[in-house]
Formats: sequence, structure tokens, C-alpha cells
Amino acid sequence: MLNVAIIGSGDTLIEHVNTWSNIHNTTIVSIVDIDDGQTQHELEHLKSIYVDSFEELASKKVDIVDVCVPVVNRAEWVERVAAQNLSVMCDMPLGQTLEETVSVMSVCKEKGVQCYPGNPFHFAPVFVNAKKAVADGAIGNAGVIRLAAQTAHPGGVADIFTELGVDLFAWVVETFGEVVRVTAKHTQKTSRKGSPVEYAVVMLRLENGAIIHVELSWAGKKNPRLSFELAGDKGMISYDSRDNDPIHVDEFTGTFEEVENDMILTKSVSDRRMEYIVKCIQTDAPSDVTSETAIAAMQVAGAASESVKSGEPVSIKRGVSQ
Repeated sequence: MLNVAIIGSGDTLIEHVNTWSNIHNTTIVSIVDIDDGQTQHELEHLKSIYVDSFEELASKKVDIVDVCVPVVNRAEWVERVAAQNLSVMCDMPLGQTLEETVSVMSVCKEKGVQCYPGNPFHFAPVFVNAKKAVADGAIGNAGVIRLAAQTAHPGGVADIFTELGVDLFAWVVETFGEVVRVTAKHTQKTSRKGSPVEYAVVMLRLENGAIIHVELSWAGKKNPRLSFELAGDKGMISYDSRDNDPIHVDEFTGTFEEVENDMILTKSVSDRRMEYIVKCIQTDAPSDVTSETAIAAMQVAGAASESVKSGEPVSIKRGVSQ
């Protein structure tokens, strides 16, 4: 039985508790609500395992700590967990900046603990299958790639490149390779109803010459929308989460071997992620979402912000944006 401790707040904490409660061979032994236990009324059946301090949590036998706090608090909490020689999982971005992310990964490496960065696209079947299809040569040599993500504005002073874009940037790096140049535009305004609206366009040039076009938007309160067109010299894979038949594969030459039929989400992305982490811990295996990927994604996000400010493309070489 794997002992899980959770540090978080609000709806995200409740969601993670509910997910872990459904994972076989795990038990939640401690919960720290960083907002003074405000979630206890929603999780009254677990009130007995709420603890008042991180020190109390660290004194228990814990196999993995799930840090699900807001981005502004993540680097601090992940480093505190790692400093206690406890394995940790946390959504990307692991910090507000590239420097914070590098610091987090350095502390984990120094302490010899496993860090499991979370990227929903690494576990969502449509993105998993698209990545496999690209690796198997379904589109041939990548040409122009388009991805788009839209969701409601989170409020506050959140950064659209790190909080909405970083997961897509990580998937791009995993699927197509290293980004060498970034050009970005960004606009922000207030809707007629007074709610904030943001839109950004990011152009990525890859080391292999491919061009990635990423659209990011925080607007409205409808269901999130994701889409992509992955085009190469042999074919194209397209997907739109709002379509009735959301994924299409068009072959230009030859016969395309059908992508594994796993588009229907019989399990949630969170379920898949937690089950994967349990397997990693049981087999003492590192995460497939590596520290290098987490850092590379933040480099792209940082370069996008620099490009917006300067109005010029920003090059990324040997881990440093220039």
C-alpha cells in the first residue's frame, strides 16, 4: 500500500483527493490545506487526516507528496518536500520562472528524490496517440504544426505563457524536438461584461526546421477547447475537442496504419497520471516527463515573454534564451 500526502488548496485539492481515493493500492495519510483548512467542509469524511503543519506531515510514513498549490507557491513547497527526502509530484509549471524551475529540479537532484512533473498532454490519449503516430512516421517530415488552447481566464496576474502554454510547449519538445527560436505576440483587454480576456500567438522554430504555431487564449467561461493540425510531407493529423468526430488522419501517400483506438477517455487524465506515478514508485523508475523537458518548456515560455517585450524573435541555445 502506497502512502500519499497532499498539500494544496481549493478545488484543486479536492479534485486530487478524489482522484487518489480511486487509485488502487494507495491510501491518503495526510492533507495540508494551505488556506487554513477551508476544504474540510467538502472533505469532512477525511477530517481526521488533516494536519496543521508540514512538519507534522513529514513526520508520518509517506511514499509520495502531491503538491497541488497555486503556481505562485509551487517552487517553495516542492523544495520543502524534497528537503525532507520525500518524493514529490506537482503540475507544471513547477515555478513562476525558469530560475525557480531550475532551482526546484536542482534541489530534488541534490537530495536524490524523485520529482514527477505533471503534464496533462503526456497522459491524454489523443495527444499520446498523436505523438506515437508522429514517431511512427504518419506525417513524415514535420512541416507546419498548429496547436491551440482556450479556457476561461484564471483571474489575477497569471502569465499566459507559463500557466496555459507550458504544457503544450513540453508536448512539442517531447514530440518534435528542441526549440531554437521563439516569436510571440500578446494582447490583453476587458470584455464588455468586465471580465479579462487574453490572447497570444507563439511561433516556434525547431532545430529540425519545422515551424510550430501555438495559439493561447483566456476568454469566456465555456468548456476548454484544444485543437491541433500536425502536417508533414506524408500526411496530416488533425484534432478539435469540439468536433463530434474530433480526430482525423489524412494520408498523402501510401497506407496509414490506424492509430491505436484509445480516443475515448475511459479514465480521466488525472487517473492515468496517478496510476503511472504509482507504477513508477513501485518499480523505482524515473518519470517520463523529465526535468529536461520541464526546463525546456519554461525556456520557451520565458523566451515568448521576452519576444513580446522586445518585439523581436528570441533564440534559445544550449538552455539559454538570447
